[in-house]
Amino acid sequence: MLSHDFWNVFSTSRNAMLLMDDDRHYTDLNDAALRLFGVESGDLEGRNSDDYVPEEMRAAVPDLWATFIDQGHAHGHITLALPSGKQIEVEYSSTANVLPGRHLTILLELDGISPPRESLTDREREVVRAVAEGATTPEIAERLYISPTTVDTHVRNAMLRLGAKNRAHLIAVALQTGEI
Repeated sequence: MLSHDFWNVFSTSRNAMLLMDDDRHYTDLNDAALRLFGVESGDLEGRNSDDYVPEEMRAAVPDLWATFIDQGHAHGHITLALPSGKQIEVEYSSTANVLPGRHLTILLELDGISPPRESLTDREREVVRAVAEGATTPEIAERLYISPTTVDTHVRNAMLRLGAKNRAHLIAVALQTGEI
């Protein structure tokens, strides 16, 4: 089962987050995802994600999905066909098997507006500062008396809060915004 921390970030994030099962059916969507899709809670759960890809792209989805599952992650841009009929461009970042048979996707609408930024917690700031100093996950864990898994969780949470795409981007954004 996913940790309480995951569900806390999932449910409170201002970034659209959703979980899908192995058959590409939505199982969970946070409030930001519901707003992005323009639907109410429960409207998309159980629906196939293929339904929200433009018709001309649907034939490619099974191969893209198989590659995603094999690699364990995917990142890019895609057009979504919303239930309202409107199409929007989004940037997505997906991670396979965050829970057995459950796959996480984070969506950012590409409308020329930067994704929302949140302040880091004191502990996230401490971990990001150590990452910026070049410390490895095990070194940070030893220094802060926490597990390596907890270090990685703080890094992921910091990336979500600051809208960073990877650790290098996290350092850049944290420096630019004065978080470290």
